[in-house]
Amino acid sequence: AIAAMALFAGLFIASWGFYFKTYSRPEQRLQTAADVLIYSNIGMIVINVVAINVSAMVSLGLSIFSLLASLALTFRLESNPDRPLTNPIALPEELFTVLKPLILLCSFIFIITINSGLMYQVVTPAFAHYQFLVSYYWAIPYIAALLIIRNLPEKTDRAYILYIAMIMIGLSYILFMQLDRSVVSYLIIDTLMLGAFGVCDLFWWSILGNVLDYSDNPAQILGVGLAMNVLGIFLGDIIGSQISSTKGGHVQASVIALVVIFTVMIILPLLNTQLTKLLKSHAFLIQFARMPEKERTKTLANFKNNQQLTARETEVVKLLLRGYTYKAISEALFISENTMKYHIKNIYQKLNVKSKMELIKLFADSENKLIL
Repeated sequence: AIAAMALFAGLFIASWGFYFKTYSRPEQRLQTAADVLIYSNIGMIVINVVAINVSAMVSLGLSIFSLLASLALTFRLESNPDRPLTNPIALPEELFTVLKPLILLCSFIFIITINSGLMYQVVTPAFAHYQFLVSYYWAIPYIAALLIIRNLPEKTDRAYILYIAMIMIGLSYILFMQLDRSVVSYLIIDTLMLGAFGVCDLFWWSILGNVLDYSDNPAQILGVGLAMNVLGIFLGDIIGSQISSTKGGHVQASVIALVVIFTVMIILPLLNTQLTKLLKSHAFLIQFARMPEKERTKTLANFKNNQQLTARETEVVKLLLRGYTYKAISEALFISENTMKYHIKNIYQKLNVKSKMELIKLFADSENKLIL
């Protein structure tokens, strides 16, 4: 019965991708994804609180009522709307154009959700003796993070929020190793951890929402993403269940979680580079990568004149901003890595920056000034 319910739940959510694509414009999908995650988690909190503090049968009744209400609403949806809110997008000639960023995104989802599985098996049970508090508070930071990001002004740069979320997850597991099992410790750890998971979930839900336009079968795209989510949690559950009963299991879980974070931090720049080639506009992607080629060329020309960049240094900057590594740039320009490092040093000195991220931000700020 459980397997059947899981199968049909997966089919239902994946099929919702059709309506996600048809009834929400690309620029609205971040808000739509946030709304879905917020309301579903509110429902989960209510059902969970009733199950723990009132009655499991009453909770089951609420679940069945929710399913019946969903069924009634589903019948009211049009399968072929007269006026779809989105226009068809010309699919790339090469499948690899969509496939490569999708594979990287699925890898990100799978790896980061391992930490969610660890949380279910190791972190949450460690505070299970605060039954009343855990049942109410558990998902509140998750919802709060979604509400904050959803309601940020459009001009707010969300690109770095994802990196902050990674830091929050790492910090929460470090604190889980060090702190006691008091109420204050639970509030600190759960707030950091669940708030960060809310950011991560909104990131990949909204990215998948925008990728739907590049597929004739949106259920397939959303289904693959959800499958990676479940698979990551499942693997984290298995790892967590194996180490939770061992001595020092909380330390082992935290170390594994930190390894996951470091792995994801390596993937993120590559993922950003690939996604910006496919999605020209998204709140979570680095801003400069969304600049049109004409504006990018104009900005580079201004810096070349104002900051006295040489022609070779301008070429290096252009490739850096496209996401090339130092080695890839040296190969593309047929120069040695030592020469490459020499150019990088001169560029950073002339532009008064210390890292690639500062360089990207500098060009993004320059773009805004040009627009204004």
